[in-house]
Amino acid sequence: MDGFFIYCLMKDIASGLQYIHQSPIRQHGSLTSECCYINDRWQVKIGQYGLSFMQGIEKPSEDAMLHTAPEVLREALLSGTQPGDIYSFAIVCSELVGHCSAWNLENRKEEPDEIIFMVKRGGRNPFRPSLDDADEDVNPAMLHLIRDCWDEDPKQRPAIGMVNKLMKNMNSGRSG
Repeated sequence: MDGFFIYCLMKDIASGLQYIHQSPIRQHGSLTSECCYINDRWQVKIGQYGLSFMQGIEKPSEDAMLHTAPEVLREALLSGTQPGDIYSFAIVCSELVGHCSAWNLENRKEEPDEIIFMVKRGGRNPFRPSLDDADEDVNPAMLHLIRDCWDEDPKQRPAIGMVNKLMKNMNSGRSG
């Protein structure tokens, strides 16, 4: 995948998330790469949202927890939050730019439960996926946006409208 294709996928996810945030549903709550479906026109559609009361019935998978914001993990929130969705968006984007699974589990020595513990712990230098292996074709501003979206403080994360606005500015005149 080249940088523009990655941009287009990220833009589709951000647009879908903006639709959800502006709807009566208000948040996805459990956004992962498994919720992102690619249709026959190579557009990403977001699924598995809207039934927040059902999310508390079954225990979330390790993969879902690897995409969950630290404050949601700490407070054991069942339905998630909009800033939590922004964090999850950043984790999905890190998968796209790194061409790997969430947190690159195949090449890590830590187990998923250890990663979840370190994310939950937080601190001055919070534990996040590495963007060092990002494709050189990816716009550096996109990497900066991903880092902003997984900020430890949910109030410092950009709202989805701002994410879409920043992404539109990164396009440099090319059509999606």
